[in-house]
Amino acid sequence: MNINQTTKYDIGQTVYFVSYYTSREEIPCTHCGGNYREIVNNIEYKCPYCKGGRETRRIDHYELKSGVITNIHIAVNGIDEHTDYITGDKIATNIQYCVTENRTTGNFCDIDGSSTSKYEGELYETADAAAATIKEKCKVTIEGGNL
Repeated sequence: MNINQTTKYDIGQTVYFVSYYTSREEIPCTHCGGNYREIVNNIEYKCPYCKGGRETRRIDHYELKSGVITNIHIAVNGIDEHTDYITGDKIATNIQYCVTENRTTGNFCDIDGSSTSKYEGELYETADAAAATIKEKCKVTIEGGNL
């Protein structure tokens, strides 16, 4: 049996990817200013506008990260189609990369952390290419990150 497969990236190569996560932020009521109560005639009441509840909004975070390819997995059963959850692009591939994130502190670099699986369409050769793609596809600017 002879399997010939060409990969875009090599083991040990540094690549860039975008990490996405969400957080919640509390929105103060415009009437009570976030106190969630009113005092009328020395009696405390819940704010009639927000009823003492707290509203939140979702904040999307995009962070540029780098990592080193530690493993390459090739599916022999054919090509699978996946969707990049950040850009929404369809990725048709049978190659999956294990990328160990670079974590740098001072002059020391730790690449022994846990790895993440990425497809070719989710990886970039340069930080600028990753930032440009996210800016174009998602219409957002990504945060600095651990480069």
